[in-house]
Amino acid sequence: MDELLGDLEGTVVLSSLLGYLNFSDGRPDPRWQKQFHDVCALLVQRTVPRYWDVLTNLLGQRLHQLHREGSAAFRDIQQAERVLALLPRVLGAYREHHRHLLAHLSDDELFQPFFLVRVLETILSEGAEGTADEVVRRLNDFVGYRPIAILETRPRGEPYEHERHRPVPLYLRGVGVAVGRYQDLLERTLDLLGHTDPDILHAAHLDLQLLDEWALDVRAYDHAHPVNRRPNYIFGEWDPHHLDLQGRYRRFVGRHIILEALLHRVEQGTEGPRDELLFEAAAALAGTMLMATGICGSSPSAHDSSVSLATLMPGIARYRDAFYQQLLPRLQGAHAERLRQEQNLLRQPFGGVRQHLNQFLTRQRAFQQQQRYLALLFAEMGYPQASQQEARRIPAVSVRLLSEVVSRLRGAQREIDQGRLAEAAQTLPEVEQLLHEGIACGAFPDPWNILGFQALFPLSPAQEDSLRDPRLDELVQMIEQIFHVHARLTSEAAATGQTALVRTVRARMEKLATWWDRFATIEVSEVRRVLGTEAAESATHVASALGHWHERGAGGADLAFWRQHLDNFR
Repeated sequence: MDELLGDLEGTVVLSSLLGYLNFSDGRPDPRWQKQFHDVCALLVQRTVPRYWDVLTNLLGQRLHQLHREGSAAFRDIQQAERVLALLPRVLGAYREHHRHLLAHLSDDELFQPFFLVRVLETILSEGAEGTADEVVRRLNDFVGYRPIAILETRPRGEPYEHERHRPVPLYLRGVGVAVGRYQDLLERTLDLLGHTDPDILHAAHLDLQLLDEWALDVRAYDHAHPVNRRPNYIFGEWDPHHLDLQGRYRRFVGRHIILEALLHRVEQGTEGPRDELLFEAAAALAGTMLMATGICGSSPSAHDSSVSLATLMPGIARYRDAFYQQLLPRLQGAHAERLRQEQNLLRQPFGGVRQHLNQFLTRQRAFQQQQRYLALLFAEMGYPQASQQEARRIPAVSVRLLSEVVSRLRGAQREIDQGRLAEAAQTLPEVEQLLHEGIACGAFPDPWNILGFQALFPLSPAQEDSLRDPRLDELVQMIEQIFHVHARLTSEAAATGQTALVRTVRARMEKLATWWDRFATIEVSEVRRVLGTEAAESATHVASALGHWHERGAGGADLAFWRQHLDNFR
């Protein structure tokens, strides 16, 4: 440990890092960000396991050493001590907060150097006095394109708390690109854009002088989500909540799947030398950024509601192709000749990498749909382990949670068949908890959208860009199945004289019905009618009749008995 501490001191002056932690209020400082990154880079390059924990311990060790030496700047080290003590708790709280949304990521993929920079800045901005949960709430500042249904009955017009997360910064102004898997690709991409014709950048609403941060949205890409029908969403977007005083965008958020698709071709290395393939990947990434920024505009007011995606795309396609055409003359030799032959064959510049990107996404979509079907099929058949095994093969959180809900509902049905009513009753709260957690993290659709958007999903402010949201049908069907299991369990419990269990299950069903009916889904003709209070009342009447039947005994329940209860039901 002492040797590693000495190596770090040879890279940067650790007292400078600690001075910022001890005196700063969290305002970004590019010089400190660069020093912190260089220390992280050294640990990453040495493949130190959980380097953030090691770095925290080393900084704490150095902090107390400076304090013992009587350094005037470190006579009072309370703030730095609180920051270093809070950092691991914040990272743990962040993982717990996003235990569904980011479950597919390892800690190494998430806790990258600039992410740690933003965590520390957030801790300091809270005065190092806040709790880990308060820091996490402030750290979560991005949800992406998320249309919100504004209704009088809706308590708040904001995304749910667990939908927001913190994209992982890969580039910071004044510092550069972070060390890691995507470093070479992003450095080349920004270099290409920096030498692009200013007219093209202007048409694309892209001013690199305004790019304070290039961050990576590390959420799993869900091909079944209707937002991915929006042309720019998969290519990235300006963050509408990071604006300067002139109302201009300052943070660009890219998609994880795009970088993985482009690096896949580079790492395969079957179509040319690595350096050439890396250049082509950077060109494709730059082209997708130009498309994304062109659709977003330079500010939230760049496009009004009369502008549709159909009107934007022709102009975007023209300047994108012009960008690719202007890149070709920069190349010489065998690489240039290969790209010219490729263009003649595929009828578009840089056709090889662009087609690879499209084919990669197509294969991913087909694979995800296949695994989704298998996971839900096994869940419906009552094989929860097989279902979860298939669901885990794809990172999309919606498949994992939907498979879990369906599996537990089938398990509850099986327990009712076997007369294990108490066990089935214990499963239902777990199902409801998964339902609410799925909605809260965006795995399931927002039920307010059924009434607010008439079961449609708006891809832009233009009305003609709305499309049907099939996830809402799945949500309604899921709710219907939950009500059905509640009703069946109530009936079985009443028929066997378990009145306490009847009261418990009926209370839960009525609570669920009250929650569900506030969304007024029965007012929308395009979705299946599921009214919670109606289902609860029906279950109550059936349970009442079966309870009296049990009290009288099966032999005492003649036709008049059932007719009386039928009249009461009416």
